[in-house]
This record gives sequence, structure tokens and C-alpha cells, in this order.
Amino acid sequence: MKILVLGDIVGRPGRTFLKDYLAEYRQKEKIDFCIANGENAAGGAGITAKTAREIQKAGVDAITLGDHVWDQKNFNNEIDDLDFVCRPANLPDSNPGRHFLLVEVNGIKLGL
Repeated sequence: MKILVLGDIVGRPGRTFLKDYLAEYRQKEKIDFCIANGENAAGGAGITAKTAREIQKAGVDAITLGDHVWDQKNFNNEIDDLDFVCRPANLPDSNPGRHFLLVEVNGIKLGL
């Protein structure tokens, strides 16, 4: 199994790069699963449901987040609907979102 892990996607330039190059790269390198950090994908600070879905559409299977998880207004009301997004696990349990993801790829379970 080949797993591609991408660092921080920053703003529109990062999202555009993914849209333009990720699908071809995944095919060329036979990537089975792609994980990316998206905590700065919306304007360089935070993420929104719209930008998360844009990243997913570009070919990222799972998005992790970090300390900028709540920088975008209203994301705390959107995160629960994004089953491919994982907030930091060290936040209190009272925070919305999943603190881990368990995904299955080609019969293999991956934990994030």
C-alpha cells in the first residue's frame, strides 16, 4: 500500500496546486490513500466545509487539522458533517468533530 501524506495546504494557492496536479501524481505513483493537513486551507488560516470538500474533490481522502481548526467563523457548526475530517485529538471531548478517523482502503484499516 502506498500512502501519500501532505503537509499544510495553505490558502487558494495550495488548493489550486492540488486540483492541478494531485490526480495525475496519484495515478503515476499508484497512491492508494492520501492524507493532508488542511488547517490553513481557507485564506491561510483555518478551514471551511467548502474548502474541505474542494480538497477532497482534488483527491485527498482524509484531512487532519491543527491549532487553527476554529479560525474560520462557523466551522464548529460544519465539522460534524465532514466524515473525512479529523480535528486535533488533544482538544476537549466537548469540541465538535471527530478526534480520530478509521478508514478502510483495499481491505486494510488505517487509523488517523
